[in-house]
Amino acid sequence: MKKISFFILFLLAVTNFFSCKKSFLEIQPQQNIDQDNAIVNIGSTRSAVMGLYSFMQNANYYGRTLLLIPDLMTDNIVQSRQAGTRYSNYERRVVNSSDAYAEAFWENAYKLIINANAIINKAPLIQVLQKDSIEMRQLIGEAYALRAFAYLDLARFFCQPWNTTTDSSHMGVPIVLNQYPNDVNNVSYPERSTIAQTYNRVITDLNTALTFLPSNNEVYFNNSINTDLFKVRINRLSTFAILARAELYKENWAAAEAAATVVINSNRYALLNGLSIVNDYRTPQNIESIFELANNSFDNTGTEGIAYIFNQNGYGEMLGTQNLYTNYNSTDVRRGFMTLGNRNAAGAETNVPLINKYNNITNYQEHIKLFRLSEMYLIRCEARAKQTGGNFSGSQADLQVIVTARNSSSLTVVSTNTTPASVITRMLSERRRELAFEGHRLFDLTRNRLGFTKFRSDGTTVSVSATSFRNILPIPISEMRANPNLKQNPSY
Repeated sequence: MKKISFFILFLLAVTNFFSCKKSFLEIQPQQNIDQDNAIVNIGSTRSAVMGLYSFMQNANYYGRTLLLIPDLMTDNIVQSRQAGTRYSNYERRVVNSSDAYAEAFWENAYKLIINANAIINKAPLIQVLQKDSIEMRQLIGEAYALRAFAYLDLARFFCQPWNTTTDSSHMGVPIVLNQYPNDVNNVSYPERSTIAQTYNRVITDLNTALTFLPSNNEVYFNNSINTDLFKVRINRLSTFAILARAELYKENWAAAEAAATVVINSNRYALLNGLSIVNDYRTPQNIESIFELANNSFDNTGTEGIAYIFNQNGYGEMLGTQNLYTNYNSTDVRRGFMTLGNRNAAGAETNVPLINKYNNITNYQEHIKLFRLSEMYLIRCEARAKQTGGNFSGSQADLQVIVTARNSSSLTVVSTNTTPASVITRMLSERRRELAFEGHRLFDLTRNRLGFTKFRSDGTTVSVSATSFRNILPIPISEMRANPNLKQNPSY
């Protein structure tokens, strides 16, 4: 693991360079001096916030890993029989506590959190000119929202779902909230929180972010609104989108519905429609995108990105399953995110679904879509259907919006799905089709207590229980060794 120096990490916003080795939790007192030097004005605060987004672009964060493994571990992706060792343990569902991908994600997430802590705790102490006050508050709000997002992802990948215990007392993740400048020693070896405490931290941070972010939903840069940043930087609407997802996973249906409704009713987004969806989806800041990570010429994952592992002119090692491909009807425009063809390797598969949802392996500047309007409709549909005495007709209507926009099968949803249970079943099918290859499938299955079939590269299948301990990742062994207070997930 890597010992995190605040000074080094803030330089990452510019240099994207890592150094030193050890545990990220071993935060030394002298590093407070680095915080003092790293965040001193609005310019350095801005650079520090940009560093948070850069962490998320990493190949072992949303650059590849978090998009890939929830589908690879389930029924959406199968690894080619002609492939290297990348993610092969996820294909075979034999991940262990020494897994490099799990360790790298954990490490990057906590780097983001520790740097967000520094911004949250130091930036409010900086006096700025009146003309800079809106942007400074915005930067603090971004740090809160991104910290919440990191904790949410850690909970999804490393913890059992919310409903695993009746009181949500099962293990969450360590909550690190070091306060500037004097309590560093209190966070050196944190224990795991409960899952309830983890989600409460996520939601508290998001609600706090909303108090800092500009009320007009815009993004400011250098004293003025910058519309080019609206979808690649956190604003109030993208914060509500994160909140909607978090409340859904927490099974707080009314709150999930309310947050999704804020985004939908903002009228700042529209669903992509028609046969152009495949190309339009890849367009940076398209009309449906709520929040995306911007790759550019000097900050991208290159051949380690998600497009390269899908594209047959790249690694081409990950294929769609036939089960997923046939789940789309012939008129469903989303089927275009896969093309039947041959794996580009000697002795490999023929006439199989090749994935092209991301395909830029030329300059690697394709943006990574993290939240889209379609997800908000699907969240609201689910939340309404699962509420006691909820808005069932509204749930049907939300589902119809997606089905119509994508020209999916059984268009007469309102007349055929006449009970909450049938709407939920259809909604989960639409989530699978709509959000394929975007890192949702595993969690949609496990939080709904649904088992599934894992398709393997050798042509065999295995039935997986919704409660299998291997549906979540092990705490990295390097962290267990560095922090004696950490407990491993059961059965690992």
